[in-house]
Amino acid sequence: RLPFGPGEQISYDVTYLGVRTGRAHLRVGERALMDGIATYPLQAQLKTDGFLAMLGDVDARMVSFFDPAALRPVRMVNRVVVREPFSEAPTTSREDGAFAPAQLTTQGPKGGEVNARLRRSGPKGDYDKSGRFRSGADVVDMLSVVYYLRARELPADAPFCFELYHRRRLWRVTGKVGGVE
Repeated sequence: RLPFGPGEQISYDVTYLGVRTGRAHLRVGERALMDGIATYPLQAQLKTDGFLAMLGDVDARMVSFFDPAALRPVRMVNRVVVREPFSEAPTTSREDGAFAPAQLTTQGPKGGEVNARLRRSGPKGDYDKSGRFRSGADVVDMLSVVYYLRARELPADAPFCFELYHRRRLWRVTGKVGGVE
């Protein structure tokens, strides 16, 4: 049983040096089939406002299709529009990723991978790159990591390790759950 479900909405204030600079809204959608797997579409929007609007504007939207059985994403897509001050045209980037689950071996699960493409266009030129990234741990994206961690039992002192995929990079995240203060 998951600690979240369809219809759940969460909002976060985004701050920089203690000053509110934007808001992030997350929502869990109704079950949908993605690549033949029943998933929850996790939807997010991040928009800057207030203080950062003077330095530029960011509007980011993302959907991550989360497999509730495997507790990992199956596919993700995001679109980010950045408007810099004194620039006529915005920079727009689109990213698509397909996640493959960890392989089961006699020693337990062994890694995962993501096949991704990042396309960006704007005043500084165009960029279109694809890549296949393999990992020795579970692979999650920037949105599904919130739900990946919420779905796990995290007792005090339990170690954790996963790889966070974003912008054609894998970031290894390791640590140990702290106690309640």
